[in-house]
Amino acid sequence: MPALTDQAPWDDYAARVAELYPPLAPGDGYDEGEVVAAEARLGLRLPRVLREFYLLAGRRDDVTRHLTQPIPPGFLTVADHALVITDGDVDFPVSGILQGEFGHDDPSVVRAEGEGLALDWTEDHERFSTWLASMLYWVAVRGGLPFRGAAPVDETEIPAVHARWPKVDLLGSLWEHRIVFHRAGQVICIEGRAPDLTLHAAGRTREDFEEITRVLQLDWTSPADEDAA
Repeated sequence: MPALTDQAPWDDYAARVAELYPPLAPGDGYDEGEVVAAEARLGLRLPRVLREFYLLAGRRDDVTRHLTQPIPPGFLTVADHALVITDGDVDFPVSGILQGEFGHDDPSVVRAEGEGLALDWTEDHERFSTWLASMLYWVAVRGGLPFRGAAPVDETEIPAVHARWPKVDLLGSLWEHRIVFHRAGQVICIEGRAPDLTLHAAGRTREDFEEITRVLQLDWTSPADEDAA
């Protein structure tokens, strides 16, 4: 792994990863030369925490397979006054770091709103490091973990989730209408506005996912096995 400064959030991030996936290991990140080449092409030095993420875990397909995680450094672009760090998809918008934040070690993250050729940025997370932690869980339920499902729920079913799974404090998150619960091997995300709520769940193993199903007694509206990942 790269040598990281004392300020970097990597102990916390590595611990979160290890509770859902294989632990981070040497070779999980890009080579320094690949990151340097991307910086030379862009004509800028990447913010420190983004740069260190690429060196630490940028190649990890499980935690980055969805387009809601940082794209490879060789494909980074600057558009509409921001470094575009994700392409986005139908489930999550394009994300970026505004040019005015480039000099910050741990910059804020913005997301694209609206439609059209120009990107209209709005605040998403106060820091890249906290955005990265939030996205770890969202990616888990949207394809990162092999056993997963989604189901409509109503407000009366949420207390059962609170009773069995600790709620994750997404520090610095400016997300609205999305809450996350997690314990080792299991993730639950609830999004939407009542009465239109959707519960997304994922397990590291089939047994993890079956436990969620058994406790919550839900009928999943999307496939719940590894073939769907």
